[in-house]
Amino acid sequence: MIYDIVNPSDAVTIEAGDSVLASIAIIVLGNGQYGLYDEDGRTVLGIFALSTPEMLIEWLRDNGVEDTKMDEFYAKNGDEIATILESIVYGDASDRKAITALTESMTKTDRLKAVAKYNDSKRSSMNDIGTAALELAKGFRKKVQEAKK
Repeated sequence: MIYDIVNPSDAVTIEAGDSVLASIAIIVLGNGQYGLYDEDGRTVLGIFALSTPEMLIEWLRDNGVEDTKMDEFYAKNGDEIATILESIVYGDASDRKAITALTESMTKTDRLKAVAKYNDSKRSSMNDIGTAALELAKGFRKKVQEAKK
């Protein structure tokens, strides 16, 4: 499913098969300052920045995530969270479909580079959500590798 990231900057979308993992990726990416809407415009994730920490903990628990075991959760789900973060495309769903169609036959590395270049050309804000997401994705993949050792 495609999700719109609610943020004070540019229009940005991600793609994910699991709304909870998508939400957690966005919570971490935006430090609670971003939210998510699904393709039908429904709120999937509210913005926690102005909430109490207890509200975030309640949301995690309501969605089957044990807040006291986040390192284990990240180690288990880090590759999928990284893939979600790597799926960030600036623009709306139609922009996403266009860039996806242009890059679908590329290798993963080439696709990530092409989308990053596209995102940078579409970004109008100093807030670079795309680059931050790619860096965060690397961190999640590293966490998974460390957990396997």
